[in-house]
Amino acid sequence: MNGVDVATLHGDALLSMRRRFQLLLQDPYNSIPSHVSIGTTIAEPLRIHRLASGNGLRERVGAVMQEVGLSPDLYDALPVGLSAGQRQRVNIARAMVLEPSVLILDETLSALDQVEQAKLLDLFDDLQRKHGITYLYISHDLAMVRRACARIAVMYLGKIVEIGDNETIFDEPAHPYTRTLLSSVSTVEAKPFLPKDYLLEGEPPDPIHIPEGCSFRSRCPFVIETCRSVEPALSTRAGTSAAACHLGLERLPMPSVMTPGRTGSDLKQMDSL
Repeated sequence: MNGVDVATLHGDALLSMRRRFQLLLQDPYNSIPSHVSIGTTIAEPLRIHRLASGNGLRERVGAVMQEVGLSPDLYDALPVGLSAGQRQRVNIARAMVLEPSVLILDETLSALDQVEQAKLLDLFDDLQRKHGITYLYISHDLAMVRRACARIAVMYLGKIVEIGDNETIFDEPAHPYTRTLLSSVSTVEAKPFLPKDYLLEGEPPDPIHIPEGCSFRSRCPFVIETCRSVEPALSTRAGTSAAACHLGLERLPMPSVMTPGRTGSDLKQMDSL
């Protein structure tokens, strides 16, 4: 971070760096202890980092609780009876009490209903405006990703296959896997990528023994011979977007032209037209 290799840090330097990164997990029930008071749970990071004690600690925790939408009166209460959304607010308060630079949200909203998701997304917006936090969302929910993220990286079998700003990824994706994901999103709006055009056959490759060439080649409807032997590198597009595909946006057929089952020779014939 900021040019520092975190893996080389030890002792107090590592502890200081950890303070700047906080993680919000998916499960709102198992991520906080049920037998410990809410205030004690939120205060734990302050004790670990030796940042506050006594009345100062309680005041700091109470202020953060209020900021995330929890009543400070819950300080001495157990989390029993809290809703999933309230429990996630406890997790958010526990992370925010250290005033981090980066929050990593690992499917943090997936266990919540849509109303509570919307409330927490609004809360994240408020916290970002007040504190300048950077969020790193890890999610399978593309509707939430479009709502929340300015820049998006699409991963397949542990590798980034496309990266770009929000509009580029959703409106002009350059990787077949990204298009496949977008084709599965339910929407009332017209969309260019339909499920019938991106039906994937077979199972994903073994992530331990990824095949030679492009890792998506065994399921890609647009595979050409090069894909079978050469792993594509991330190639920069306009601006700061990039995709790992041998075809590139210019040669990647639109759904009306290309359908699953076509071969590389079919693609070459289209290229010559």
